Amino acid sequence: LVKSQMAPSSSSIKSRHVAVIGAGAAGLVAARELRREGHSVVVFERQKQIGGTWIYTDHVEPDPLSVDPTRIVVHSSVYGSLR
Repeated sequence: LVKSQMAPSSSSIKSRHVAVIGAGAAGLVAARELRREGHSVVVFERQKQIGGTWIYTDHVEPDPLSVDPTRIVVHSSVYGSLR
């Protein structure tokens, strides 16, 4: 006999307090879906704006080979058109 795998009903899921680290595309979607499931969500983002690597900047890393451990790391989308 094969039992069908079904997701638990929303009434059987206990609401939780959840921390989402990063307000990029994946973090924002995760937060939205957790809220839809009835959880209390807080999103933490270290940058001044949300969007993660979708935020474009003209800045480039001064050490493209990543040899210098004290270098400034730039996280940005590859193309200016991804705004």
